[in-house]
Amino acid sequence: MENEEPIVRLCTKLDIIQSLEDGQTVRELSRDFDLNEDIIEQIWWERRKTKQKIRRAKAAKRKKKIKRREELEKENTEVTASIEDYECFETIQFLEKNLMDCERREDLLSALYSVKKDLQENKIKEGLFSKVFT
Repeated sequence: MENEEPIVRLCTKLDIIQSLEDGQTVRELSRDFDLNEDIIEQIWWERRKTKQKIRRAKAAKRKKKIKRREELEKENTEVTASIEDYECFETIQFLEKNLMDCERREDLLSALYSVKKDLQENKIKEGLFSKVFT
């Protein structure tokens, strides 16, 4: 009982693929390797499918890396804004606390309003001005 498709060894498949990439025709390879042209074409299409899967996997990996990098940048921006909010809030609290018992009341008062104004202008633009003055 004969097999319909002969088993093609891996090294033979690799030789066929390399020969096709080098420009040999299916007909020439059919003669050289004593195989049916359909089998050679099947080997070639399997190789193309494998290459396509590899390309897709690499593209998906790149896309995932880019997405993760964007998420990290967004988190970093949010954390930086939160730290800035907190630092400004602490400064305002310090100024308000020391305003009552200080001889340079007017200097501190102008500094307080300056910080509040800067905070409002910067944070409203970014949509981050929140509970500092509410």
